Amino acid sequence: EVIYSNAGFAGHISYSERNGATATSRLGASASYSFGDWRAAIGYQSSDVAAFEDKLMVTLSGNIGNFGVRAAYADNDGISKWGLYANTDIGAASNILVWVTDESAVSAADVAAGRDDNRDSVATSNQQEGMSYGIHYSYDLGGGVSLETGYRRSSTDNDTFQAGVYFSF
Repeated sequence: EVIYSNAGFAGHISYSERNGATATSRLGASASYSFGDWRAAIGYQSSDVAAFEDKLMVTLSGNIGNFGVRAAYADNDGISKWGLYANTDIGAASNILVWVTDESAVSAADVAAGRDDNRDSVATSNQQEGMSYGIHYSYDLGGGVSLETGYRRSSTDNDTFQAGVYFSF
């Protein structure tokens, strides 16, 4: 494992290998660069430990005036997902976040090969493929305590509302 950072750049590479009856290996790498109010990052994993473990993710986040924005893309060995996020402060103690994501289903060939996540229109699958969106509101009560509330519409048209108190000490 090697970790390096200098100025706005950070990098991380790791490799692991298991010997035995069946030798397996996993390689992971990530890099990020911060410039002004912006940060770009990329991460990758290649694995022969188990099927469907190759991963890729790319993000870009930053500020445009009073707005925070993020864009993210990930590929989970054939399942792609993207997300767009924006937030802004409202007054001195409030923040609002809106987001939208979209995730693809696995291919029929991967299902036939034994993959069991995001199986499109298959009974007992988690069926998380499709578009989801939501809004979240946070109000800082002071002393590490905030009021949190939000709404989410899932890709299966399931509406979720939440509200609570968050403690950070």
